[in-house]
Amino acid sequence: MSRYCKRFLSVALIVILLLLSACAKIPAGVASFPLTNEIRSTPTLDNSLHMSFKEDLEQIVSSGRFTLLYDKRSAGIAVYDSAAVEYWTALPLWVNSSGAVLTAALRSDSGRYYLNSQDNSVFFGSYETKNTADGVDIVYRMSDDAETANKTPETLPAGALLVSVPVSFRLTDGELRVSVDCAQIFVSEGYVLETLSLLPYFGALPDASQSAGASFGNFLLVPDGCGAVMYTDRTDAATENLTFRVYGDGSGINVANAAAGCFGIGRGNAAAACVITEGDAIASVRAMRASANTDAANLVYAEFSLTPYEITKKNYLYGAAYTGTVELRYQFLSDTSGAYAPLAAACREMLIRGGFLPDGAVQVSEYPMNVSFVFSVNGRSSTAAGTLEQAEEVAGLLKAKSVNGINLLLSGMFTGGLYQTDGYGVIRAAGGKKELRSLCEYALAQNISVYAAVNLLTEASAFRAAKALNGESRKITVHNPLYPYVTAREKTRYSAAAGQIEQNVIRLLEDTRKLKLTGYAVNDAAVLYADHGAGADTQAVAGTVSAGLASVSAQKALALRGGNFRFLRNAALVTELPSEVVFTQSEAYVQVPLLQMILHGTLIYSGSPCNKDEILTISMLRCVEYGAAFAVEWDFLPQSELFYERTYSEAADFCVRANEALGDLAGRRITGHEIISDGVSVVTYDSGSIVYVNYNNYSVNIGSISVPPYDFIRIN
Repeated sequence: MSRYCKRFLSVALIVILLLLSACAKIPAGVASFPLTNEIRSTPTLDNSLHMSFKEDLEQIVSSGRFTLLYDKRSAGIAVYDSAAVEYWTALPLWVNSSGAVLTAALRSDSGRYYLNSQDNSVFFGSYETKNTADGVDIVYRMSDDAETANKTPETLPAGALLVSVPVSFRLTDGELRVSVDCAQIFVSEGYVLETLSLLPYFGALPDASQSAGASFGNFLLVPDGCGAVMYTDRTDAATENLTFRVYGDGSGINVANAAAGCFGIGRGNAAAACVITEGDAIASVRAMRASANTDAANLVYAEFSLTPYEITKKNYLYGAAYTGTVELRYQFLSDTSGAYAPLAAACREMLIRGGFLPDGAVQVSEYPMNVSFVFSVNGRSSTAAGTLEQAEEVAGLLKAKSVNGINLLLSGMFTGGLYQTDGYGVIRAAGGKKELRSLCEYALAQNISVYAAVNLLTEASAFRAAKALNGESRKITVHNPLYPYVTAREKTRYSAAAGQIEQNVIRLLEDTRKLKLTGYAVNDAAVLYADHGAGADTQAVAGTVSAGLASVSAQKALALRGGNFRFLRNAALVTELPSEVVFTQSEAYVQVPLLQMILHGTLIYSGSPCNKDEILTISMLRCVEYGAAFAVEWDFLPQSELFYERTYSEAADFCVRANEALGDLAGRRITGHEIISDGVSVVTYDSGSIVYVNYNNYSVNIGSISVPPYDFIRIN
């Protein structure tokens, strides 16, 4: 065999080995434990340590009308609001058996362990406090026995359980900031710390039916979809115990996705709003009614998944523990009159301070119309649903009907269509570069914005995919929105590897730099994930995505689908912001526009396309109520329910009429929202304007004001 043949065979063998290694499932987990359902927890040893007494609270520091207090007996904290004459305590002011400053869930070969600061640290005297200029630091060393709890890591015997968690409490500019530097957490060898819950009983509301200290109208504010209020003086078995995964996929029983790590508590004439400002991508918001726990307490709090895990057929497989910081910020409000709107304003302020949202008002004088077009499912002519030339014609029809503010969002026009493969060539099925150039030139002349829909976190190849703990590539399914009118099959795609995201951004900017686009509409940044193959947890991936989107927005305008609050700082437009809740509504669980009240006046946003709802008028009235831009998704297939001719005239007329009445409110803050009767809502703006929306098929009289059926009216 010649020397060149040998060299060729050697190179070929190396390539084959590389391909095999890329395809192989190499587990990325760092620890595993056998499947066991055994649960170990410490019984309550002293009920009095689970509650606070006002006489035990000592002042640490003051900031304006607020005072941070330390509970010298239970090693908890509290904040006193002199304006509301209200104590916000980490531990309830009534007798209970579970109140704690923090709780932890761990696992070992022996099963699962539940520890809490009160039974497993304070009772054993194994905690340390240190006052600072603006607060207090407390280290809780938790174990299942007193002797171990008071040992140091150096003197710890093999197999003993010890968890040490340092918690920082700061009162700064009227905010309570609670944080944990997770790199300083100590966990005994042979154990993993799965979750850490911070201040689970902070501001806890007693059961209204069992406690004289409870007030009717108290509520928990939770980030379900657009937002929901859980009234605690009413019962609802369907919403007893809920989990909201921040930026998650919302899979699981009683689990939903949350676009923002925000929640709140309404207590009489006072309220507390909370934002998760660090560790948000590994956080969940937990909400629990009094009927779901033995203490008859209504709770809402943050829980952090510090060590990711997966359940295999044989064991629990764990990844590397999170070593960054987790932080909560609380603001306290008075004179709220039982309304949730002030909490939305407080959340907005904290999100701006935390760098999540842009500072300042959006400079607009009307609500735009967001028009999405789908051109091809898989990039082939056989799955085409229209051309760029047709999109230009429809834009002209809208302009002729006096729709001035138009955002065109173009989906499925690049290589691979909606299933998007490598590269950004404009497919022939959509008309190619020539028709895109014509559309962009027309749009520029008509002051229309053109966004190209792209996927930056999605890959066609498993070789560039993020890995799960078991070594498998993370798969996602891309659905065909034009089915059954276009019969292309669903496609399996992959979540992009952490190291690939930057390359995807670079490729996008390089391949499209000559296209005269206004911006990019990123479709796949709503749900985050971890890439354990690269050692990147969800928080690390969030940082990578954030940096990539900042680079994109530095070149062109950025639109984001889904409203993931981690990335909104660099966005010019938000599409498909959640406008409904996941869990069933009732008198005890009411949908509210929390996200919309946070964003209005800061960013332009729209909900799901109005023409996808059963009744177009109802969905467009919802835009009026929620202060949203009007959104539609059209194709050019006469047999399709999304065929533009079915709804463009009605949608355009409504948009024009609504902007004539409400357009000047697009840059104002929403300061109030209330459902005043069945099918009737009232929205208040900081300008003093009030908008009544009537979803009923009959007129409704509100004092001297009559609101026609399926209509709205503005006063002031």
